[in-house]
Amino acid sequence: MTVQTVEVRFKGNRRGFFDWAVPTAPLRMNEPVLVEAERGLDFGRVNAVGDAAAAKCGGCSSCEVGAKDPLEGRGSKVEESAAPADIAIAAPAPAVAAQEAKPVADARARVVRRAGPRDSAQHEELRRAEDDVRRQATERVTQHKLAMRISDAEWQWDK
Repeated sequence: MTVQTVEVRFKGNRRGFFDWAVPTAPLRMNEPVLVEAERGLDFGRVNAVGDAAAAKCGGCSSCEVGAKDPLEGRGSKVEESAAPADIAIAAPAPAVAAQEAKPVADARARVVRRAGPRDSAQHEELRRAEDDVRRQATERVTQHKLAMRISDAEWQWDK
């Protein structure tokens, strides 16, 4: 099955690369989509597709598009800087690393589906609610005399 690489744009300048595995219905530029996020689903718009997205993604090491080693970026290597100096972390055994290797289609998060009119309406409602949340957070910072500024608030599509 052919997997289409897409770059998705989110609020602000945040972008990410995702897989779309429906070759009979390729995604188009600026099309709204729902994607797998770290903690659920998020709404974004397609910013680049196919070869253009793959070329932009070429510098990453978390998937086969940019990885030199097929296991690179998939948990087969341990970065020592990720752990505090007093904690020892051992690299996984070769058998475990081989089990963790997944097909290319699973290397990146995926586009779950095209966003429909209801999804777009929910997205707009969440964007309006973000201003209220930011204002409330700013009031609490002032009330508690904290030395901080709230610059932005963002709801993920599924809250």
